[in-house]
Order: sequence, then structure tokens, then C-alpha cells
Amino acid sequence: TWNAANFNWNLAGTAGSDVAWVSSSDAVFAGSDGTYAITVGSALTVNNITFSNSGYTLSAASAFTLSGNNAANNLVTVATGATATIGNNVAFTSGFNGAIMSLIGTAAAGGTAGTLIIDNGGKVSATTGGSIIYIGSNSNTVGTLKATTVQVNTGGTISSNASVVANGLLKVAGGT
Repeated sequence: TWNAANFNWNLAGTAGSDVAWVSSSDAVFAGSDGTYAITVGSALTVNNITFSNSGYTLSAASAFTLSGNNAANNLVTVATGATATIGNNVAFTSGFNGAIMSLIGTAAAGGTAGTLIIDNGGKVSATTGGSIIYIGSNSNTVGTLKATTVQVNTGGTISSNASVVANGLLKVAGGT
């Protein structure tokens, strides 16, 4: 369970330094590929989310929001060839004026891009002022195109108050 009380986080990947979640930190989900059900247990503030391996699904029993850190542009990064899911009752939102949220996938030359799935009940949004969602590129890195796939399944939502810019593949399979 991901909340502010459980000691499930390592400081900069240091083994044995399990601590509680620190608000506005980067969340990195790393390990070996597998099936990992992460239950979001409270509303949290997070800077960036990185899925280093396949098989992570973030979901919640009731609606909780992972709010982007107001001091930064927020990135959701899925590693080369990996797949991650924003699932039921979880919303990741960057909700401040002029927000930029980039959904990027790392891809080595000839490699397979990462895939972010927004599943039934999941939501990714940038909803205040001129907020923009970029798919497939990090707008802060001029001239760099990072390939990615974002798949919005039935019941999933991706939205922006200004625009959604797709430099990668946006697949809408019944979602919004």
C-alpha cells in the first residue's frame, strides 16, 4: 500500500533504508519484471513517476489523486519495452497553471518503447490554466523525441485543459 505512513520506500535506491513516503518526491518502481499490484491508500503529492520494469498496476479501493508537484513539470516515464498501468480509482494530475505533464517512454536505438495503460477507472490529467499533456516527448528536452505508447482502455480517461500533443502513439480503445 502506497500512503504516507507505510515504510515501503528506499532513499535513492539504498537497500535497507526503508522509509515512509516523503511528499513531492520522485516515485521509482524498480525490480524485476513481474506482476505488482500497488494499492494507493491516500491522496499524495509526487514529482515524477518512473516505471523501470513491467507489471506495475496502481489502483485504489476508493478514488485517490496523485497530485503533481507544483514546483516541477511532471513526468510519467515507462522504460524501454516495459508496460505499466494507471488503474481503477487512481488519478495522476498536474493541476496548476501552465502545467506540463509528459508521458514518455525510454527507447534505445532499435528498442521497443514503453507503454502506459490508463485502465478502467484510471485517469491522467493536466487541468488548470494552459496545462498541456505531451505524449512521446519531454518538452523540456529540445530536439529529443522519446517514443512511447499511451493506451486508454474502456473507462480510462486522459485529459488536458489546453491540449494533448501526441508525438508517440495514442491508442483509444473505448476510453475518453
